[in-house]
Amino acid sequence: LFLKSLARFVTDPQELEKIQQLCAPKASQEYTDLIAGAGATLLGLLDTFPSCQPPVEIILENVPPLQPRFYSISSSPLESNKIEITFFVVVHNDGRKGVCTGWLQRLIQNKTGDLVPFYFRQPTKFRLATEPPPPTILIATGTGIAPFRGFLQHRSLLGGDHERIWLFYGCRYPDRDYLYKKDIDSYLQQGVLTKLDLAFSREGENKNYVQHNIDRHGVEFVDWLLKIDAQLFVCGDAKTVQKDVKAAIINNLIKHGCMSEAGADDFVRELESRAKFVVDAWL
Repeated sequence: LFLKSLARFVTDPQELEKIQQLCAPKASQEYTDLIAGAGATLLGLLDTFPSCQPPVEIILENVPPLQPRFYSISSSPLESNKIEITFFVVVHNDGRKGVCTGWLQRLIQNKTGDLVPFYFRQPTKFRLATEPPPPTILIATGTGIAPFRGFLQHRSLLGGDHERIWLFYGCRYPDRDYLYKKDIDSYLQQGVLTKLDLAFSREGENKNYVQHNIDRHGVEFVDWLLKIDAQLFVCGDAKTVQKDVKAAIINNLIKHGCMSEAGADDFVRELESRAKFVVDAWL
C-alpha cells in the first residue's frame, strides 16, 4: 500500500511503470526482492526511485514508529548502579548498520554520555531459581551468553556454596567472538562454574556446534537431567539453536535414557511445563 501511495509522486515514466508493475498481484516475488535490495528502509526505497518526492505527511501516515529492541541483562542485580547488556552490531550488505545496535555503537565510540531510554519487560521464567538452587545446565551460542554471564556473576557475588553449573557455549572463532572469556575462565577457577564445553564452528575443517558437545557427553548430560533433576536453560538463535539443541536432547534421552521417541518428547514437554527447560530465543 505504501508503494502504491508513492506512485502519485513519481515523475519519471520508467520509474512509474516499474512501481505499477511491482504493485500488481503477480509481482509479489519482485516486490520482495526490491524491498530486500533497498534494505527495507524508506531511504533505500526513495533512492531506488529518485524522481519520487512525496510530501512529509504521506511519509508520516505510512511509516510505523520504531519498535523497541529487547536485550537480556548480562550483569547481576548485585552490581550496584549498573546494568550491562551484550549486543552484536548488525551490518547489512550495503554497509548500513542496525538502527539500534549502530546507534549504541556510536554512543560507546563517541563517549557522548547520552542517556539511553529503556524499560524492563515483565519477568519471565528465564531466571535462576531461588534457594535452594538446583544443578543447572546452560546452553548458549553467540550473544546468547549474555544472560548466563549475569547468572554466573550473580552466583559469584552471592558467595557461599553453589550447586553445579555446566555451560555449553558455541561461537564461530575462539579468538574473535568468544564473549566474556576472561569472566568464564574466572568463574571456572572459582568453582562457580563446574563444567565448560566449548564449540567453535569455524575453527578447523569440521564445524562444531553445541549440540555436538551434548552428543559427546550424552551419558553424563542425561544423568544430569534424570538423576539429579538439573534445570536447563537455552539461549540463542531460534532458527538453529532452539531446534537443534532440542533435537539433541531428545536423541540422547532415547539413546542413554532408555526412552522411546514419544517418551522423550513427553519428558521434554514435562520439563517445559515445570520451567525446568526454559528457552530464550530470537529470530
